[in-house]
Amino acid sequence: MARRGDHRRLFAGPWSERSRRQTLGILAGLFNYLVRAGYLAGSPFALKPRRRDSRGARRITERYLNRALWQDALALVEQWPQTCARERQRYERARWVLRFLYETALRAAEAAQACEADFLHRRGRWWLRVTGKGDVKPRRRRR
Repeated sequence: MARRGDHRRLFAGPWSERSRRQTLGILAGLFNYLVRAGYLAGSPFALKPRRRDSRGARRITERYLNRALWQDALALVEQWPQTCARERQRYERARWVLRFLYETALRAAEAAQACEADFLHRRGRWWLRVTGKGDVKPRRRRR
């Protein structure tokens, strides 16, 4: 491949807003690393206010299964064979995991980290202590 020519112009034209934001995020991470490693006394990004979203609000993504799809998923598990102890265990585990994930809306990594000590009974309700992305620790109520 030739080293010259129009096909080698990687940065021709203006950057998109998303590319600029990503570049600033990468640079901020680099400077934070250099500060933590002791190479710099401070980061030029430390005083810059953190933006949550271009509209100033936190981006929310909702995911759900409609009632019919949820019933289909449960019905599929109900059809699993249960003729021996191992098959019954597999059936019970799958049914429990499906309902647990559906009712708590946990991410896979959050569910994998959950243990019995994370369930709390307070004010007559069950709560699940969760460490989410970015080590955020909200509580999720069980119904």
